Amino acid sequence: MKKELERNSQWIVLAVIFAVMLILNCLTLYYVDDYTYAFSFATGERITSIAQIPASMAKHCELMNGRVLGHSLAQLFMMLPKMVFNVVSAFMYTLQIWLMYKITVAGEEKKPGGLLAGGLVLTLASLIWYYIPSFGQVYLWISGSVNYLWAAVVSMAYLYPFMMLWLGRDGSWRFQRTLPGQIVWVLFGFIAGAWLESLSFAAVGTGILVIGCRRLLQKKKVPVRFYLSSITGVAGYLFMVTRPATLGKYASEQSLEALWRHFVKACWVYFDKFRILVILFAVVWILASAGKVERRYRELSLICLTASLLANYVMVLAADYYERSMEGPVMFLILASAVLLTPLFRTGSRQAAAMICAVAVICAASQFFAGCDDIYQSYVKTADRIAYIEQERDGGNMTVAIPRVNPSTGYSAVYGLKDLDLEDPTSWPNGGMAKFYGVERIEGYNE
Repeated sequence: MKKELERNSQWIVLAVIFAVMLILNCLTLYYVDDYTYAFSFATGERITSIAQIPASMAKHCELMNGRVLGHSLAQLFMMLPKMVFNVVSAFMYTLQIWLMYKITVAGEEKKPGGLLAGGLVLTLASLIWYYIPSFGQVYLWISGSVNYLWAAVVSMAYLYPFMMLWLGRDGSWRFQRTLPGQIVWVLFGFIAGAWLESLSFAAVGTGILVIGCRRLLQKKKVPVRFYLSSITGVAGYLFMVTRPATLGKYASEQSLEALWRHFVKACWVYFDKFRILVILFAVVWILASAGKVERRYRELSLICLTASLLANYVMVLAADYYERSMEGPVMFLILASAVLLTPLFRTGSRQAAAMICAVAVICAASQFFAGCDDIYQSYVKTADRIAYIEQERDGGNMTVAIPRVNPSTGYSAVYGLKDLDLEDPTSWPNGGMAKFYGVERIEGYNE
């Protein structure tokens, strides 16, 4: 029994992660943009069928931005029971951790077994829990999850074959080696390029750099499908960023003064806000060099670091650098360190590697219960005010005053969001919320 548990430790940890995320998703209700995406941008009507979504997204490109893939999912989930999103979101988060684990052990000839595998998965989940800013917006909020969580999964799934190519294993995903798989993957390049400005740029840009370095440095051939997927990736990215609304936002922030201001902020974010992860990377790199860890691990680490830097510095072109946009740089920076941990367990630095994993888990545990409690408190307050709105509506009162939800940590999805406009009840997001619940006016106040 004990050996069986050790052999399946990574799957046990992933199952626990799924269960925890399912509960947290169930404790997260609708907020802010969710109410907006319940209605068609083209007609203003409630989305009740998939057939309404294309026209809505076409108008969305004119009014909001070019992220039609993620926002199409938002409109889809808003017409389905909330439990559907809860299950899918918990699965996607678990898939993100699994993909991070796959990249972490990509350099291994023989994959880790026993408790080490489960320990690595737990370490990755702990680092994500502890270091991702605005965790709730990225992983629990419908409008955030379909953009940031899904983009993380898509970008890693896209980059993994490039990483394996660099390691000299043209294996990629098994299905991708078949002709139908190659066609699907080339088309998938467009999806990877068109999902989210930061992570799509990082994924496609890093893939192109891997191709160039393989040709120039390794002097080796690159299969045609990698060129084709890069072309479709670039096409997808250009499709996303050249939508009218996106171009309008970019145009307003392209002065030299604005670009310099954004560059300074990107530097501050990376080397101040992420300083612990930057220090961790430096420490692990030094240990790997001192322990004479094989070159392929350090090269894989640099690929992940490149993706992290690209995801961060592309935000120089963006109008705003929200905390939820920091998920991509943080995730790939974590991976840049993680890919060096596995070989460290085989060298004289195994104790240092074990200590790093232990500290990561302890840090996450120190925040876990406080974060969960904040999510629960936000749930209770939100559920109470929804019940109050429906009670007032059913009683014929079409003007309802409700308290603003003020969470204390980024684990709550509403933390950092404009939950309610306290001054203008007719503006966003009050208007969309009122329309969703069938009242004329929702007024907000602080408790």
